Amino acid sequence: NPSAGAGISPDRPVYNISYFESITFCNRLSLLSGLTPCYYFDRNFQIPFDTLASCLYNVVYIDVYTNESADGYRLLFESEWEYAARGGRENLIQTKYSGSNSVDEVAWYHGNNVPSGTKPVGSKLPNNIGVFDLSGNVIEWCFDWYAGYGSAFDGCVPFYWYPIRRGGEAWNNTFPNEKPRVAS
Repeated sequence: NPSAGAGISPDRPVYNISYFESITFCNRLSLLSGLTPCYYFDRNFQIPFDTLASCLYNVVYIDVYTNESADGYRLLFESEWEYAARGGRENLIQTKYSGSNSVDEVAWYHGNNVPSGTKPVGSKLPNNIGVFDLSGNVIEWCFDWYAGYGSAFDGCVPFYWYPIRRGGEAWNNTFPNEKPRVAS
């Protein structure tokens, strides 16, 4: 458990893990559960993605292939995360945060987190479909990658990539300019 000093227990979220450690966890949990892993180093789905294996195969981390027919655990796509955060398709009431217009009802963030650290999952109110902590506590990885474009490439070739993170501000104020909210 790479979390250190800011709330380690079975009921608290893990933090300080990279995107690649997250997909490795999904693959390992899939294998332990007898399910087919989702993430691979190769297009033929022969070598499951694992951060330890990446050292052995000397593979660039960006080369992650997804077996869409796999039944194993995986990260949500950003659109799936957004669907859950907004409370599903049937939710006719739009809220600023996942489950409320009052951030303190549904999120742990820098402004209400004393003593500082992660908090037990589910200690704030859920949204209307019963999902907790999609605004605040920790920032969550999505499977999608964001590609930035610039005029140097005439908008055709991305010049930087990074994995999409959702959930707004975390307990440790990782993104001080972003409020814990559901995207517009």
